[in-house]
Amino acid sequence: TALVQHTAIPANMSMTGLRKLLGYGFIPSPHSLYEGCSKLPPGHWLSFDLDSQDCRLQTYWQFRLEPEAVLGEQATARRLMSDVPLGVFLSGGVDSSAILAFATQIQPASQTLAFSIGFEEDSFDELPYAKTVADSLGVRQQSQVLNLERARSLLPMVLANMDEPIADPSILPTYLLTKFARAPLCRRAAALGQEHEPGFQAQANPAGPVLSLVHAQSDVDVTTRPAGHVRTAERDGRSGGGL
Repeated sequence: TALVQHTAIPANMSMTGLRKLLGYGFIPSPHSLYEGCSKLPPGHWLSFDLDSQDCRLQTYWQFRLEPEAVLGEQATARRLMSDVPLGVFLSGGVDSSAILAFATQIQPASQTLAFSIGFEEDSFDELPYAKTVADSLGVRQQSQVLNLERARSLLPMVLANMDEPIADPSILPTYLLTKFARAPLCRRAAALGQEHEPGFQAQANPAGPVLSLVHAQSDVDVTTRPAGHVRTAERDGRSGGGL
């Protein structure tokens, strides 16, 4: 990673970080994979004064367990404020389905696109649930299927681009979903630039990241895949099915 390229950072593996990885499947803060390196705690920022050499760690956000439904709609509305097309990652689980529902309350369902990934393995496939949610909300959905051969081919490249190891197999479908969703959204962004703002077509950069909420018009070319098999587990919180 870029971190160990700095001469002040020893490239020695932290045994504590490694144990956390093997125990939890990821490395929680303040631990990291390298000795002498610590992560910021969640909801904190760090500032360093070059003149005084003063280092300050402050809290900017704290997690609250109390559910507030209005916050979900507000958060979705904020992320719909964009000058390029956005897309909803839809797994059919509670989180991503709620986000998609909020989006359709803010903008017409006909202008909303959802993207889903299915699996040939019955016990992992979530497309029927995602299709049910999309159909009930009147949203157009695009989907692709990840099989074992494709997963094997993606694994070396995905792992090579990770800053830190994480034992979560959902990184493969998440990568495929992002790559798959980027093409139609970038095509639409380019079309919008040509129609309305020729001077700003650079915003539709095909190399740019795909965000997790969409604003697309009715003339987007959509190809949907028929529903696949029934899933057996809800994995929305781990797979990045929503934001």
